[in-house]
Amino acid sequence: MPPHQGAGRGNEGGLGGVTFDSLPRYPLCYVLGFLAECDGTSSLLTCRRLAHRTLPVFAVRSGGTLRVRSAGNGGGGAWRPPRTRHRFQGFPAQDPDVLLARLNTRRLRQRMARLKRRAEGGSAVPSAYASGHSTEVLAELEWENALRLGQGACEGEGGASFPWPTDLELLFWGGGGFQPPLEPCAGWEGSSGRSSDPIILASYPRSGNTLLRNLFERALLRVTGSDTRPDRTLSRALALRHNLVGEGVVRTGPAEPAKAFAPSSAAVGMVKTHYPERKGYLPFVSSRVILLVRNPWDAIDSYWNLCLTNTHTETVAEEVYRRYADKFRDLAVSEMKTWTRFHHWWLEQCRDQGVDVCTVRYEDLVLDCGRTFRQVMRFALGVDELSEFWEARVRHALNEGAGEGGDQDTACLGSYRPRSDGGGDAHRSARPSPEQAAVPPSIGKAIRKGRYSGETLSLMHDAAASSDRTGRGDDGEMMVPLLQRFGYDIFKQDFPKTFAPGMSGGSTNGTKVVLRQKGEPLVRPIKVNAGATIRPSDDPFGRAMTAWRKGETAGDTAPFPTVART
Repeated sequence: MPPHQGAGRGNEGGLGGVTFDSLPRYPLCYVLGFLAECDGTSSLLTCRRLAHRTLPVFAVRSGGTLRVRSAGNGGGGAWRPPRTRHRFQGFPAQDPDVLLARLNTRRLRQRMARLKRRAEGGSAVPSAYASGHSTEVLAELEWENALRLGQGACEGEGGASFPWPTDLELLFWGGGGFQPPLEPCAGWEGSSGRSSDPIILASYPRSGNTLLRNLFERALLRVTGSDTRPDRTLSRALALRHNLVGEGVVRTGPAEPAKAFAPSSAAVGMVKTHYPERKGYLPFVSSRVILLVRNPWDAIDSYWNLCLTNTHTETVAEEVYRRYADKFRDLAVSEMKTWTRFHHWWLEQCRDQGVDVCTVRYEDLVLDCGRTFRQVMRFALGVDELSEFWEARVRHALNEGAGEGGDQDTACLGSYRPRSDGGGDAHRSARPSPEQAAVPPSIGKAIRKGRYSGETLSLMHDAAASSDRTGRGDDGEMMVPLLQRFGYDIFKQDFPKTFAPGMSGGSTNGTKVVLRQKGEPLVRPIKVNAGATIRPSDDPFGRAMTAWRKGETAGDTAPFPTVART
């Protein structure tokens, strides 16, 4: 259990003065969330008092509305009442402190299993963890130990090495930016002095924010947040299945006690948002922004699949594209306008408000992950150069060997693999040209699959041009159209055939950092989720896609067919 939910001192078996069977329904589901079905129910059934007072709260009543899908047909079987060994249903934990403690507990168990296998092989193994501490304390102790290793590296005692792989390291909350409890090296603050500011991670949906959040969590061991409601299906999937336990957390400091059973310690230094494409459920402000950009051809195609499957990973079959060709074409053209307006909004807000901004392309993370992530890390930490400690953390997070750079398989760096490149007759039958062969298939894969007809591509380019900003920029030069600025124009730049990392719109660097000059005052921070969205209220391709999908699938009981992932 999290430390604030453990047995209180001086209270025999109590939870901070509250007895177990008097817990309200929501905090009690946190407790049950830690326990597997058999262990949890069996332990409760052994106590008659708890069996009579606690289990009925979670009983599955006959004729209820709770339904689960049968396992057959790729998970697309008929819906039925859940079958459990004991007739009650636990509720998924939504409390971020509990989710983090449960994630760390699973990682500790995996450590123990790994060490046990090594011991059986005759190898001397260290301890999996220091006993007698909560997972929260263990995470902080391990980070302090990592900092000591980094201090030794800074003093010339050799490079820092970390005892556990990134998928077994413990995470903890870290608000107010990424300031650590100890300084690993002199000059931690860097020349900019901005390390205490929270960071907005802004992106149009399906632009790779999950990958970048995972990279940050691997390198800094801090949980990242999101302004999406934590009880939404996609948020629960990220929190429970993909280990992004900060869903719904936008605070940069610990919460004050309110009606909750105990104050939450959840605080983050980075918050993901899709605003103003859509409005998150909590407003917040910040003066630091990472704008993550992905080519609209892949992002819009992935957005279509997200709307039709309500998952981050599944892809609908080709027959769905053919059946709803007109719907897909209209969505593609409409979303191109939204994509263009979204990025113009953020670029103009950052310029007008005078905030620090780092613009990074998703494709650069794929093609040159090491170099691109180092640039983003320097921005996040507020330093001109990464110290030996942070170099070691980046190498560790990216699974790099000695030295900087190196090719990375980004499919192994996120919490889930990107959508499959398989599926699509045009994609399977076409041989890539020599120019295309130089670009990984994950770049412009919607174009390679033939998702868009020539007519649709022309309409999408026209839609982008109609939403572009025209005239001259602050430097007096004519503004470059947004597609060309990022290197995504198909007709004028032959995307994706000639796409290359670090090249966009004539620039030599696809990852661009704009900082306030030293001593230059901040105009005002950007307010997120505090104004109107760029989508019309009656836009049929926003949240209304959920109602359309349910109407076409009998309330999701007959879901669209999907293709197997490869």
